[in-house]
Amino acid sequence: MERRDTGLLVEMYQVAKHAAHQYLLKYCRNKKIHLEVLDLAHDAAMYIIEQYLKPKVFRVQRLSAYIYFGVIKVLYRDYKKGLVVISYEEWLETTHDR
Repeated sequence: MERRDTGLLVEMYQVAKHAAHQYLLKYCRNKKIHLEVLDLAHDAAMYIIEQYLKPKVFRVQRLSAYIYFGVIKVLYRDYKKGLVVISYEEWLETTHDR
């Protein structure tokens, strides 16, 4: 299967974003805080997609574990260094171009 299969990547993004959204809602409820959950869920999903597309040997064995890691990564990222994230629409456009 092609690593840049748009259908697979879109499906992976949607599943990852939904699961990340659920993790983040639970986190916010438990901590009694308010965060921009939709934005963070997008960032976590895009982080996973970016990791999947980088090295040829990266394999997703348990998507839920990678989603959880993506959520932790966006919650505790170093804002001084930043986390390069593009919009879902930009990502779709660049994926279709390849």
